[in-house]
Amino acid sequence: MAEIALGIVPLCLAALQGLVKLKPKLKVLRNYRHETVQLQARLDIQSELFRGELRRILLRSLDPGTATAMIFDFNHPQWQDSHLRHEIELYMHTKYDKFLQTVENLKNEIDDLNAQLSFGVLQIQSSKSTLKALQMPFKKEEYVNFLNDLTIWNRMLKDLREMANSSQDYATIARFSPLPSQYEAARTICSHLHCLLQSRASCDTGVGALHTARLLLSSTEDREPNVNLFFEHTIVEEDTYQRKCACNTDVQRQSPAPSHTTEDPSHSDKYDGKDLTQNMIQCKEWIQNSSTALQCSLGYLKLADNRRLVLYRGLKELKANCDGLRLQETKPLVHFLDFPSEYVITDKNRIKLGLTLVKSMLKHHSTAWWPQESVLKYVYAFCDGTGELSSSLDTLHLSAQLETIRSTVDPATRSCIIQDESLAPNFLPLKRVEEAMQMYGIRNLTLYNLGVDLLQIGLWEHVAWEGELEEIRSKVARLSHLGKKYRDAAKRLIDCDFGLASEQLEDTRLREAIFSSIVSDLEELLHQLTISGL
Repeated sequence: MAEIALGIVPLCLAALQGLVKLKPKLKVLRNYRHETVQLQARLDIQSELFRGELRRILLRSLDPGTATAMIFDFNHPQWQDSHLRHEIELYMHTKYDKFLQTVENLKNEIDDLNAQLSFGVLQIQSSKSTLKALQMPFKKEEYVNFLNDLTIWNRMLKDLREMANSSQDYATIARFSPLPSQYEAARTICSHLHCLLQSRASCDTGVGALHTARLLLSSTEDREPNVNLFFEHTIVEEDTYQRKCACNTDVQRQSPAPSHTTEDPSHSDKYDGKDLTQNMIQCKEWIQNSSTALQCSLGYLKLADNRRLVLYRGLKELKANCDGLRLQETKPLVHFLDFPSEYVITDKNRIKLGLTLVKSMLKHHSTAWWPQESVLKYVYAFCDGTGELSSSLDTLHLSAQLETIRSTVDPATRSCIIQDESLAPNFLPLKRVEEAMQMYGIRNLTLYNLGVDLLQIGLWEHVAWEGELEEIRSKVARLSHLGKKYRDAAKRLIDCDFGLASEQLEDTRLREAIFSSIVSDLEELLHQLTISGL
């Protein structure tokens, strides 16, 4: 009996220990619905943290509505977008793989735990759900461990985002130089100038006359840049044309006359001429010889900040002879691609040409002057008949057809306010732009076309911008003749790859990135060729 008693004692002790361990589980079983709701609440908090971090990352590239839709639906088609994937990869940089792994782990853990806890809020209507309820007390500890893991993964995702932000801020500070003020000044001047010419040009010579303004790209690099242009009068019936006037602009800041002086307040008007918003620019007034003194003003246009845009006769700071340009023919740059490069332009001047186009884009983008299609079709040069382009780079220009009216028309009926630039002739219809971006994977049409133009200059052959993007990229890969920096410049413009989520030229950071990388690299390359004597 003693032996039996000794045997029972350990069994009783084991049973008591088992009951002690089972008691909290029985308590959980009794309150399983309450326990499940608590676990679900903790899971919901971690799910919200996950979606919040993911949304912050997506908002760098997407609008709030799309970002919100995506964090609640991982089957959203935007998740398959290659551009979005590329932008996130640029943003995360070396942490991209870790980011993907973290997001995948969080998503799977949350989905799995949600599935396991889903029975807790349902009525027990089957033996299967009853079995799940009975299993729940014995899995609570496992669920708690899952929730702790989610907390760790969410903290890791937040750390990855903050590290990416820090790297992005450092890269922006380190790489991007401020865009020179004269670039934006030139853009403002040329926008006002285009609007002025379109709304105030008049001609009384009768029907059959066309008028063209030719804006030279060789504006000065001054704080208030000087802009040169030709005004062209063409008589269609006689198939003849005359370049009536070479014109340049100057921006002057008007200071009010001091009260203690007797200076005439209209003193500056005697030199600046008439207010062109109140008067028509009559074609006959432009029939002046280019040798006329530059001080002879054609009139002025009021700008913001008490400034005036004054138009003068003649060209300023231009190497080409003004009188000679009156007689020369104009041809688009794309015309010169039909001839071997060695007969047309030197390698050094090809780089100079590409640099001029990039600078001009920064000065004239989103204006009625700058085209959305291939720039080589719209940028012209004055030709001397030799077929050689190197000596004509100083004469590169954009043109605009002017809608002149009779001088008897009241100027007040013609708006001189800058209109929506997307209505300009050089702009593609919005539908075609959207189709191009969707069909060919283009991120920014202006930069893409400029990159294709640099590609054509580098290869000296025609390349259609509407071609397959992969085919164009393969052409970029063999663009080695002008050096790696030139090839990288073309590639980055085509891909709009500047380490930023933004793809719009209205974003100052993007313009600064283009200036800091593309312009600086091409200028350095040009300088190296110059000092080497090539």
